[in-house]
Amino acid sequence: MPKPIPAELSPLLDIVTAGNLSVALGFRDEDQSGLSYRVLRADVDEGFRRVAVNTATNGVQKLGGFDIVPYDSTRLLGPQEMFRRPVTDAGLGELVKTLRQPVLLTSAGFRDFDDRLAFYGFVFIVQGAWVALVRQAYQVHVSGIHKLIAVFRQQRLTRPSEDQRVLRFDDRFDLLLNQTNVYLLREEAFDNLFVDRSQWQAKVPGHVDLLIEQGLAIINAAEFVTACQSDLNMMRKLQRICESGYLEQITAEKLGRLVTEYKLSQTVLVGGKLNFDPKYRWQILKMLDDDYLSSRLTDRRYEVNSKVTVTA
Repeated sequence: MPKPIPAELSPLLDIVTAGNLSVALGFRDEDQSGLSYRVLRADVDEGFRRVAVNTATNGVQKLGGFDIVPYDSTRLLGPQEMFRRPVTDAGLGELVKTLRQPVLLTSAGFRDFDDRLAFYGFVFIVQGAWVALVRQAYQVHVSGIHKLIAVFRQQRLTRPSEDQRVLRFDDRFDLLLNQTNVYLLREEAFDNLFVDRSQWQAKVPGHVDLLIEQGLAIINAAEFVTACQSDLNMMRKLQRICESGYLEQITAEKLGRLVTEYKLSQTVLVGGKLNFDPKYRWQILKMLDDDYLSSRLTDRRYEVNSKVTVTA
């Protein structure tokens, strides 16, 4: 028997089943500094709408058994978890303003579909309430097991003939959005779509300085800064470390024992100081993010990528 969806998502599912549908598209601006938006008119073909509602409904119902947890930058999502984050905190004010009135957007034309397509969103609106189901688009053709297929005809979506170019949608979504909250199913997609990389990069030197101030000397700190700035996931991990609250507990002696016990690269610690080795670019971050743990049940040692704190 399918597990029920979280109770707070039920009103969103009601909007999906009863609302008017638009399909909003987000395009990466040429200078990569932001997004621009277009809308696909999906109000002509009732057949398309029925399949779209089915697709969106399936996507929400797949969240049965998921737990909703408040957003915390220091923790990673488990396999059946989603973050709840206020839209104001997430910096999505512009997106909310755009998606709650998709009819005001310029209609997308055939030439809009190129490599700049960043995401698509099914937007459902009923009596002023709305919800958007958003999926990052890696290319025009987004495929899956259960496909919803539509084409442009007079700037509107309808069913395709065999010789027409198609858009493929499926029932997997990266985030759900309404006026109040964004529910994150895949944080990486959120970062890729809506995070300003330049702002993250600007914070990296300060984060590394904080590590050094806490007594965690880094021999080649400048190279470490550059490496982190090149990878959003590394920047996220570095921020988690700086916000962890346990940096004062880390010592060179503990780091040395960790290297020995888990047979880590000997290049990561030189003379009691951390050393960034490009060959093992994640090693320092994994050590400081407390990713090496041992089981008290089996005495096995693990490198983990998701942790939930259960004791102080």
